[in-house]
Amino acid sequence: MGTIRIKDVDNYFWLGRYGQRVLITTLEFFRMYDFIIEHEDAYITFCKEMEIPNIYSSPEDFVARYLFDESNENSVISNLNRAYDNAIIFRNVIKSDSLAYIHLALIEMQKGKDSASPIIELQHVLDYMRA
Repeated sequence: MGTIRIKDVDNYFWLGRYGQRVLITTLEFFRMYDFIIEHEDAYITFCKEMEIPNIYSSPEDFVARYLFDESNENSVISNLNRAYDNAIIFRNVIKSDSLAYIHLALIEMQKGKDSASPIIELQHVLDYMRA
């Protein structure tokens, strides 16, 4: 990998932090998804467990905005966008393959916005982020 300059350490840290946040929040979302769609107030429990503000009006609103609202700083897609931004800055260190997997994960998230079943795209996001 070579030597990392001091000024690049911050980007490297945030790349890992946002990437890890995408993995953790997506895995937790998977764990609770069935419960959230079956119980009216389950998303409130999810918000409390994840220590995020409950800005959602319904389970459907929660699923749509928590996953795909780029203006929501706690959404999965906003964290993935930030990971990708740091990966672009750090592309000379992480190389093309790693950058490509993060980009593929972002493409899957964007496809999930229009999907009737975004869980399929979320599984691809997890697969790419793990790769």
